Amino acid sequence: MRYTYVYRCWKCKKRHKIAQDSDRERTDLKCMACGRSLLRVNSAPGLVTDTTFMAGRDDGFGTNEWGRKRAREKAKAAGVNVEGAVYCPELCPPGESLSPKAWVRGRSDVVKKARELGYGVQGAVNAPAPEVEPQEKKPYRVNDEIVDRRVKRKLEEVGETVSKKEYQEMWHKEADLASGNA
Repeated sequence: MRYTYVYRCWKCKKRHKIAQDSDRERTDLKCMACGRSLLRVNSAPGLVTDTTFMAGRDDGFGTNEWGRKRAREKAKAAGVNVEGAVYCPELCPPGESLSPKAWVRGRSDVVKKARELGYGVQGAVNAPAPEVEPQEKKPYRVNDEIVDRRVKRKLEEVGETVSKKEYQEMWHKEADLASGNA
């Protein structure tokens, strides 16, 4: 019978799937990328389904009865059923403590809620953070007094007098520079 195992190079960390005739681990395997020895990667047992992921998990509060009671009350008020669920404080939206949204029933809930928040997850559950498009930098306006001081400082350094029109041009140029619009 042929078995397929996953091996990882201890040096370059590349993974290789290798078919073998025996289920015994081979020690003579070399990495195809760098030629170093390969180590067999064993899969983590018990983390395949939502049910096995949740087996034996604490509800997230340990001995904090007050926190457990308060979180359950908030969830009930929001219409969230917490029976059989585990509270994950890491999944609370920013600035919202004891959020009813942080109750999960399995790995799929963790991934779903992490994506909603724009988080990546690593550990017993792995999900990359979603790609976020860079937002445009919004221009802002710097206080006029700051711009006046900058223009006066430049004129003092140069030691020249300028016309009113030149002063206004310098002022607008400095305002753009200070605001990040240049």
